[in-house]
Amino acid sequence: TEWPVTSVEWYRNEEPNNILILGTGMYALDSKLPQARLEFWDTEGEEPSLLESVAITGCHVDAIFSDQKSSRIYVYSGIKSQKRGFLTVLDQSSLLPIAIADFPWWGARSIDVVGDTIILRFTDSIQAISIDSWRPRWHRDLSEELSKMPGYVLDCAFSSDLKGMLLSNSEVVSLNDGETQFHLPPLEKCGELITLGEIGRAHV
Repeated sequence: TEWPVTSVEWYRNEEPNNILILGTGMYALDSKLPQARLEFWDTEGEEPSLLESVAITGCHVDAIFSDQKSSRIYVYSGIKSQKRGFLTVLDQSSLLPIAIADFPWWGARSIDVVGDTIILRFTDSIQAISIDSWRPRWHRDLSEELSKMPGYVLDCAFSSDLKGMLLSNSEVVSLNDGETQFHLPPLEKCGELITLGEIGRAHV
């Protein structure tokens, strides 16, 4: 690995595997121009081995999502100026790009795909993008709320039981328009939302 590891995801498909995807790169402050890359490592055996390395647009891989249902890998990466970002979709088998789009955001913390919607989580906001049109569907800016909650970590995840996006501040929002549907009891000191099988998501 030439540059620091910036994001990690398991390669998910129908066959059991031990392939770990590493996103690498750097938001360099000097004249260096790092190349964002995805590295695919076989973790089975005594020593991990590099299987493939793929160049990604930009200098820093912000987030990765391997989608078993669509057999695609979604990658969000940023450029050195930290003024724009790129959403790249790769075919899971060939690792060739299917689509690339640029957006006026950088520093995505995570990617999730729910139905026909791509969910990008940033430090203080959530952006939903239509898979069909590649246009922003809705945006939730939580910067003002976060400024009143020191130490609060924004996370979000789709819950099939709740029929909406569960935020780590206990708010449930509509996947269609991002509007608040209702609030759950406060999730105190919740910093991460994880998948629990078919139940949806729960806080830890």
